[in-house]
Amino acid sequence: MDPYASLDYLKSRDKIFFTAEVIFSNTVRSMVNLNDEISNEEMISKRNRKLGMISIEEPIKMTRYDQNNPLIHVQVPI
Repeated sequence: MDPYASLDYLKSRDKIFFTAEVIFSNTVRSMVNLNDEISNEEMISKRNRKLGMISIEEPIKMTRYDQNNPLIHVQVPI
């Protein structure tokens, strides 16, 4: 298929090549191919990674908006 063909010609092929079944099968094939590219060693090494500590900052203020005019707002302590 010529990707540089005229737009009318490309649109005429939509009914043939853009059915739900074709799009679904292409999506599944793409996902399978992506999965095959990851080696088993990579998958094992990803599984064995240790989780790091995450620091989460607790919020001390929140913004309260006016229901009738969202441009009006005020910051209030929690």
